Amino acid sequence: MRFPDMLTRSLALCAVLVLMWVPARAEEVVTGSDTGESINRILRKIEEMAGILALSKTLDEDQTRQFIEDLSQLHGEVKGLKQANELLLQIARQAVKEKVEAQNTQPETPAAQPQQPAAQPETPPAQPQTPAAQPETPANDPEAGTTPPAKTFDEWQPYLDFKLDAQPQDASYNGWVEKSSIDILWGEPGQMILKITNGYSATWTFDDAYTGSPSVNVSTRQQGEIVVQVRDDEGLHEYSIRNGGLGPVFMRWISEKEVAGNPA
Repeated sequence: MRFPDMLTRSLALCAVLVLMWVPARAEEVVTGSDTGESINRILRKIEEMAGILALSKTLDEDQTRQFIEDLSQLHGEVKGLKQANELLLQIARQAVKEKVEAQNTQPETPAAQPQQPAAQPETPPAQPQTPAAQPETPANDPEAGTTPPAKTFDEWQPYLDFKLDAQPQDASYNGWVEKSSIDILWGEPGQMILKITNGYSATWTFDDAYTGSPSVNVSTRQQGEIVVQVRDDEGLHEYSIRNGGLGPVFMRWISEKEVAGNPA
């Protein structure tokens, strides 16, 4: 028998042996692991070599040398995979053993913990008493001169104590503005709502008396009835409401006590 034929049969026999051994070891490897991917790559390489052997009866010197190198490389990788796989199995067995031992020693500790939550439900029953006293503040404010809105929430409270420093008046005629009124309402924490019935058609602007410029903490809209939301982030402030068309001081108010920053 010629040497190329002997080599071909030897390679085919080695390939068959590797094909029989690798899948059996692959069953012990976790799917998706690096070891499993390496085994799949080796199987593809062996299938490629087997295909070349099937198509070629004889091999030249270069093909023979390449086959020997490939087979030697595959042998080394399979040997390394075997060692790595055995190490993985050893680590997995040790992890399972430690988990079982930990479960056997822990049942005594949780048994004493359920007693702690039993003492906690006593605290919440005392909390509903606090919001019940808050809605009384707007009704008892002598400076407001108004009644709270129809829909009152327990968490509502006056944000600042306001005092009117001037009545609605027209600077041009130095008299009272007809059909104009101010009604102070109570908003959520961080808000004071002013309901202004406007006797003018021009837009009202809100100026910070300290800077003379429109306040960034106040928002409004132009309608016959204006709702103003005062948002004061710095505590003590004085504001002036002016009419953009005529320029009179509509009213001025100043907070009588310093307050914390805007919680909103």
